[in-house]
Amino acid sequence: MKYHAGGAFQIAQVYAFRNQSDEAFEWLDRAYAQRDSGLVGTKVDPLLKSLRKDPRYAAFLKKLNLPI
Repeated sequence: MKYHAGGAFQIAQVYAFRNQSDEAFEWLDRAYAQRDSGLVGTKVDPLLKSLRKDPRYAAFLKKLNLPI
């Protein structure tokens, strides 16, 4: 299945909302690689709430140079 190149962050949001962490992080990494503008709100995005206890979340925030 192919997705529009600009929608990686939104796809990550959907997976996170559905508690599918592995897929959400995969799409967050794609969003990072694409420099998706949605990433600026990663730390406060309510749709990503399910990811906050996962150690990969803190690592991802660090990758974005956002405070943990």
